[in-house]
Amino acid sequence: MSTCPVCNTHGLHPFIVFDDVPVSGLFGDGPESQVPHRRLAFDYCPCCCLVTQQPEPERTIDYTGVARATARQLPAYAEVMIEHLHAAGPGARLIEVGCNDGTFLNALRSAGFTRLLGVEPSQALAAQVAAQGHAVVQKPLDLELAAELVANEGPADTVVCRHTLEHVPAPLEFLQALRHLLRPRGLVCIEVPSLLPVIESLHIHEVWDEHISYFLPENLAYALNKSGFSIETISIEPYREMQNIVVWARAIDIPDEMPSVPLLPRSLALCASFSDRWQACRRQLFTLIEGSMRPRVALGASHPQANFLNFSGLSALIDALIDDDPAKRQCWLPLCGGSVPIHPSSELPLLLAGGTLLLTGFGYPAWMSKASQVAQSLNVDCIDIPALISQVHVQTGNLHEHS
Repeated sequence: MSTCPVCNTHGLHPFIVFDDVPVSGLFGDGPESQVPHRRLAFDYCPCCCLVTQQPEPERTIDYTGVARATARQLPAYAEVMIEHLHAAGPGARLIEVGCNDGTFLNALRSAGFTRLLGVEPSQALAAQVAAQGHAVVQKPLDLELAAELVANEGPADTVVCRHTLEHVPAPLEFLQALRHLLRPRGLVCIEVPSLLPVIESLHIHEVWDEHISYFLPENLAYALNKSGFSIETISIEPYREMQNIVVWARAIDIPDEMPSVPLLPRSLALCASFSDRWQACRRQLFTLIEGSMRPRVALGASHPQANFLNFSGLSALIDALIDDDPAKRQCWLPLCGGSVPIHPSSELPLLLAGGTLLLTGFGYPAWMSKASQVAQSLNVDCIDIPALISQVHVQTGNLHEHS
């Protein structure tokens, strides 16, 4: 029987299942390009409302070979985070766990921090961090590594962990390793994507095969309390029309009494109805786009677009993708319906001749607006996917509330 990795409740409930989807983040060099496929299934805890990915016995999580840099994903509120970290003083010993390509470490160094250490499992990304002059440990964090770092260098004053907790299969053990890195009353900052836009607004594009857990503020706070932290602040921060949860907490002795599991009836109801609401949305989108003119061109070739096209079944209806990332130039994105070519936005007018533009640039409204102006100038159809999802979400939400 499945067990919640945060509150230990037995018997998780089905959240969403996709039986056969390509592994995300992989690209090919031609129309016959193929990548591994897998079954992707998530459950939710009927007690604390954590959404967690079903494990696959034959699949191990290994980020040593991943080289996906996140420099362009630093949020606008990063400056506020750095200002908060200054409370410990620029001479404080600070460890960033999951430091990726060193972007946030660079920002910290520019802000005057001098005692910095990165922890990053990826060989390629850790090498980038070292090349920028930072001390870095190329290993995944666990209790053994935490003990080794404290024995060699002493405990940290502050630990930052941005968009890493959602990737680990055992969140409590990981949080305990973070706690072990810190001196008593040391400060930790945790940042994770929020589950709320997924369950409230059907943001299916935010469900990703690399994310093992999806948190709400309440169950994240519970997990931190259970792991030896006292919450100072917890906030929801907007990010590209999505949301991140940012928690600031202090390392304390584990209390004699365990915290109470949060009660979240509305969120539980949204999780219980999520699959049905998404399937209703998917059917409406498919019917509409199946009747549109070809060629059909979609915006974006990153994981949100791949997720959306695969999970909606629209991947088989797409003829081309637009993406200006130099790393994707002349590449093909393998989707459920076959590999689709990626073109720069400069080729959009030629690609759209007589066809249909799908606005799938989630989180980039200015880009979608510019592309829609191109479609309008060519007198071709333009389908606003986020607006349609929002419309269907309201319809299915009303139906759910009155059922």
